[in-house]
Amino acid sequence: MTAIFEAVQAITSCLKTDAFDMTAIFEAVQAITSCLKTDALLKTLAEIFLTYTEGDRCAVLLEETSEQGQPSLLIKAIATTGKTILCETPIETAEDLPINFINHAWQGKQKQILSNGSEPDVEPYPANCALCLPLRLKNGEINGWLYVELERQASQQAFDQHSLEPLELLTTQGAITLENAQRYEQTQKENNHLQQQLSAAPQKATNASPLSTSKIQERLTFLIQQSPIGIIEWSTDFKVIGWNPSAEQIFGYAATEMLGHHAEQIVPETDRPLVREILSNLIQQQGGYYSLNQNIRKDGEIITCEWFNTPLRDNNNIAIGIFSMVRDISDRQRNQAAIIQKTEALEQALADLQKAQLRLVQGEKMSALGNLVAGVAHEINNPTSFVKGNISHAQNYVQDLFELIDFLLERCPNDDVELKEKLEELELDFIQEDLPKLLASMNVGIDRIKNISKSLRNFSRKDRDEKSPFNIHDGLDSTLMILKHRTRSNEGRPEIQITKTYGELPKIRCFPGQLNQVFMNLFANSIDAFDEINQGKSFQEIEANPNHISITTTLLADYITITIQDNAGGMTPETLKRIFEQGFTTKEVGKGTGLGLAIAHQIITEKHHGKITCNAVFGEGTTFILELPIAA
Repeated sequence: MTAIFEAVQAITSCLKTDAFDMTAIFEAVQAITSCLKTDALLKTLAEIFLTYTEGDRCAVLLEETSEQGQPSLLIKAIATTGKTILCETPIETAEDLPINFINHAWQGKQKQILSNGSEPDVEPYPANCALCLPLRLKNGEINGWLYVELERQASQQAFDQHSLEPLELLTTQGAITLENAQRYEQTQKENNHLQQQLSAAPQKATNASPLSTSKIQERLTFLIQQSPIGIIEWSTDFKVIGWNPSAEQIFGYAATEMLGHHAEQIVPETDRPLVREILSNLIQQQGGYYSLNQNIRKDGEIITCEWFNTPLRDNNNIAIGIFSMVRDISDRQRNQAAIIQKTEALEQALADLQKAQLRLVQGEKMSALGNLVAGVAHEINNPTSFVKGNISHAQNYVQDLFELIDFLLERCPNDDVELKEKLEELELDFIQEDLPKLLASMNVGIDRIKNISKSLRNFSRKDRDEKSPFNIHDGLDSTLMILKHRTRSNEGRPEIQITKTYGELPKIRCFPGQLNQVFMNLFANSIDAFDEINQGKSFQEIEANPNHISITTTLLADYITITIQDNAGGMTPETLKRIFEQGFTTKEVGKGTGLGLAIAHQIITEKHHGKITCNAVFGEGTTFILELPIAA
C-alpha cells in the first residue's frame, strides 16, 4: 500500500494546482497494470482513487449475476485513510452508502456527481460531495463502478470536467486491467485443472472405462476452446499441434491454417533470431517462462503479445511438447505510448513556461530597477551640471578679486596700522592660497558625482530588440558602484576588497542591461555568502583573512572570458550540481527566490550563446567563469 501511495503522491497535488501531471498519471497506470490478481487490483484501484481525489472513502463495486439470473452490485473493496478491506457486500445491505445514488448511475450507465450533500430522490446524505464513475471498456461495456465521497465541506467544483479527465483515464485503464486479471485467473484455473487432469490421466487410464476417458477429453477440449486467452500446443520442434479460437482471433489464422506450421510463421523476420534463442532455452528448462515480444498477424499487422510458456514433460521428465498461453496487449502498449508522448509534450510545455517565467521575472526586475536608477541618475545629473558650470565661473571671479585686492594693497599707505591689523585678522595670505584649492577640490567632487551618474546610466541601459556594442568593463564597474554600499566597511567587518585585472577587450555585441543583471546576481551572491560566513567572527578575525572578490577579463580568439572569484566559503558538491536550477536556493525563507542564477544561466547561454560554469571548493571559495562571443 505504501508503494501505491508513493506512486500517486504527485497526482494528489494536481487537483490543488488545477493541473494534472501526465508523469504522475503514467505512474498510477503502471501501478494499476502491474496487478495480475483481481483482489490486488481492487485494493489498488480503491487506494489510488482515494488518494488522487483526497476523498474520505472509496468503494469498488462489481456487477454479478445471482443464481436466479438477476444482476446485482457487490461492494468488493472499501478504502479509507490508512485502511483498505476486501468484502462481498450486496449494495442493498450497505446502510452507510447512498444506495439510490449509486443505483441511479448503474442503471443509467453514466457517471453521477453529488454536490451539497443532496442525493437524488432521497433524504440529504452526510457526504458533501460524491462521485460514481463507471469502469468502462473501450467497446463501451462496463465491468465495474468506483464510488468516492468527501465528507468535509467542498466547493461545487470539487469534481469539475478538468479534474474528471485524469480520473476517467484511470478508470478506463482499470477496466481493461480488471478484465485481463479476471481472464488471467480464469485461465490459470483452467490450466491448473488441465494439468491435474493430465497428471491423473495415466494413473486412471488403466482403471478408467472408455466412457470416462472420453468425458475427460471432451471436458479438456471444451475448456481450451472456451478460454478467452489464446492457447497453443507445440511439438518439441515448435510446430503447432493445438490452436484454440482465441489464438485464431489474435493472429488471424484459422486452426487448419496453422496446424503443422512452425512458430516462426507468427514472428517478424527481424525478431526470429531472438525467438529461436528463447525456444531453445525453453525446451531445456523446468517450469514456466514469460516473454514479451512482437508477433505478426496473417494480415501483416505487427502486434505485441504476452506469452506464458510451459514445457510439457512425461513421467520420465522428458519434454513431449510446449503449452503456451498468449494475449495481445497492443492496445495497452499504444495507450502507454500515447501517455508517454503526451507526458513529454507536457514536460516540454512546462519547461517553456518556466523559461517564459524567467524572462518575465528578468524583464520586470530590470525594468523596475532600470527606471529607478535612470530616474536617480537624471535627478543627480541636472544639479551637478549646474554646480559644475558655476564652479568654473567662481574660480575666475575669485582670481579677479585676488588681483584687485593686490592692486589696491599696492596703492595703500604702508603705515596704515588699522588696515594691517584687519588683513592679519582675516589671514588674507592663507585665503589666497587655500580658496583656489577649495574650489578645485569641489570640482573634483563634482566630477566624481558625474562619474557615478554615468555609471548609473550605463547600468540602467534599456536593451533594444537587437544587440548593441558594449564595454564589458563599464558594466562591471557600474554594477560594483551600485553595490558600493554593501562592500564598504561597517561596524561588523572591514571593507570587502575588490581586485580588478582587466585585459584589453573590444566592445562586444550584447544586451547590456541583461549582462549587468548577471553581474549583479553574481556579486550579490558573493556578498551574501560573506555575510553568512562572517557571523560569529570578530572584526579582527575577518581583517586577518579579509573578504575578497577578484575580477579578471581576458580576450581569447573570438570570445572573451570574465572570471569572478571569491573566498566566501564555497559550496558542497551537492549544491554545486543544482545551482542553476530554477527555484533552488540555500538561503533562508524570504532571503532567496532561487531565480538569480537560473536567470543568469539563461541570459548567458540562450540570449548570448555563451557559457557559464562554476567551480567551488567547500570551505574555501567559488569561481564563476563567463564566456561570451564578441560578435552577435
